Amino acid sequence: MNKTLKEKREDFLLETSQHYNYHNRGVLRDSNGGVVRCMYRLDCAIGRKIESETLKAELDRAYANVYNMEAHYPALWAQLPEGLRELGPHFLNDVQAMHDTEAAWDANGLSDEGRDRVREICETHGLDVPADCQE
Repeated sequence: MNKTLKEKREDFLLETSQHYNYHNRGVLRDSNGGVVRCMYRLDCAIGRKIESETLKAELDRAYANVYNMEAHYPALWAQLPEGLRELGPHFLNDVQAMHDTEAAWDANGLSDEGRDRVREICETHGLDVPADCQE
């Protein structure tokens, strides 16, 4: 049975929220441990779904974010896996923004702020809130 777009988005959000914690977020850090930027090559929320290391490097070089990639970097957008593109740039951007927010994570995974972000994403995109993020 084929999944609906809603189900695919719910799966992606849940899997992303359960995969990361403060220490494994795929970000480039400075010498003091502060986040410089998210990196596709370091397997950020979007990057870990891209198999091509060449494409990840191109995305990093272009500083391409998923929100404007379709409009400003259409050749790169077209190279993303179909499964990512079908989720849509607005949804992907919201998940990536949650991923990029340090306060959304603690040593065990989502922080309270992270769970708030998941609920916001669910509300914005008409998704069911995962059980571990319900109030």
